[in-house]
Amino acid sequence: DIASARDVFEWYAGEGVPFSLAVKTGLPMTPEDLSLLRDVHANGGALLSHSHTHALNWGASSVDVLAEAAASGQWFRDMLPEVPVPDLAVSPFHSNPPYAMRALEEAGFTGVVSGIIHNDPEYLLGRAGCVPFTSGRLLSISQQSMLHGDCYRRQGESVAVHVRAFAAQHAAHGIFGYLDHPFSARYQYGWESKAQRLEAHQKLIAALRAYEDVWFWNQRQCFDFVRLLSRVRLSVDMKDGIRVDGLDDSAPFRPVCRWRGEEYSL
Repeated sequence: DIASARDVFEWYAGEGVPFSLAVKTGLPMTPEDLSLLRDVHANGGALLSHSHTHALNWGASSVDVLAEAAASGQWFRDMLPEVPVPDLAVSPFHSNPPYAMRALEEAGFTGVVSGIIHNDPEYLLGRAGCVPFTSGRLLSISQQSMLHGDCYRRQGESVAVHVRAFAAQHAAHGIFGYLDHPFSARYQYGWESKAQRLEAHQKLIAALRAYEDVWFWNQRQCFDFVRLLSRVRLSVDMKDGIRVDGLDDSAPFRPVCRWRGEEYSL
């Protein structure tokens, strides 16, 4: 029930924090669901594909993956023509076999949020960047911390585990993302009520704001920055220092590199 997330979205909008939604396009949609998706887009959020049918591994073959990508894209064209067709995705079940990633790249996707649950190990060996076993046009960010009701209860209605995960990324100057779901009468992801879910989000945002130098971005902005970094090539000359190639001078932010204990704005 996509519209069940409206209270969370409206609170985020009131706080000026971007909100992103990955959409399983095969779900039955009500006018209220579509209205929320339009509002997320209109308020500076990002819409992503979460496949069409939520098949494990995006499907059993490359043909299946291409069909999932095509069906998801066509749904956005038909149902939300005012919204650009997403070229970013969140993997169903957070599984990312190489054949699926190559097929998504072929289908025109430019970024995939991978995850931590059924993950292929290469996605946890390094920072965000080019997806392994593809041509390099597809990027991945493995950033998910599951903010679900059952986890929240087991932690004594605390977000401390999520804050520790954030603190690790903050120390590394990395990207931290966390994931929740809308819910319905059939399944609530362990939440006892909408009020409890909203309270957890409020606690987490308050904790993140206690840190210095925290930027709140939607998923598109995160991928745009990772793409900027992925195109930069650094070389070191022992006499002349660092040489930078591939930097987009029109980008709104300047990357920083560390060299011999010092930080340099590129």
